[in-house]
Amino acid sequence: MINTWPTTVRSTTLASQAIISGRVEDGLTGAATLGQTTVLLLDRDTGIEYPMRRTVLADGSFAFYAAPKKAFPQLVSRTYHLRVQATAPRYTSDGFDFDVGPVPDQPSVVIVPAPTPGIQDLTVRLFTAGGLPRTGISLSLDRVGVRLEGRVVVSTNPGVGVANATVQQNPPAGPSTTTGSEGSFAFVDPLPIALSVQLRVSAASFENVTLTCEPDYTRPVNRVTIPLKPS
Repeated sequence: MINTWPTTVRSTTLASQAIISGRVEDGLTGAATLGQTTVLLLDRDTGIEYPMRRTVLADGSFAFYAAPKKAFPQLVSRTYHLRVQATAPRYTSDGFDFDVGPVPDQPSVVIVPAPTPGIQDLTVRLFTAGGLPRTGISLSLDRVGVRLEGRVVVSTNPGVGVANATVQQNPPAGPSTTTGSEGSFAFVDPLPIALSVQLRVSAASFENVTLTCEPDYTRPVNRVTIPLKPS
């Protein structure tokens, strides 16, 4: 015997809606940023965080959500000046400014299918106009540059530094510096923002060497030891 359950009538429901959403990416790789990313919704008029729940996923996607009727209670008569701002350690911040409202009849009544069979379609209030919902916000965070320093040593005797060696970034046109009496060197300016930087090291009575340095952007100063083989 097959039971047929009667259709249940649902009253008007106030649903929670993802009202503002987008993604934060690493400006160098296009992937999610390294480490913890913080995304805030700010009221530009006051600079205070706007009271709305948020979710930030591991891939950088974010959403601010709330019951629409409570999210912007004066949307019919006023304009809300908002800013989505993203920050992460060792990155510069990025933000997106936008306004919503005023617009009449929002949130509007929308009929949506019920997620469970046998239940009547739901009547909910959702934002459908006035700049809401705001989706597809894209924020790109640039990495903070790192400085490079280190030491050039004799390959057969690493305790001995090579003085007056030339260390050049991205030859032949990149900046260069010269080692001191103990073989130490330091670039004054940060490395270019890149996944890798080529270094070419040369010194009298030694074979030239070219190597690839992959900056560690989690550290403000990167250190390398470069051995040179006597010629």
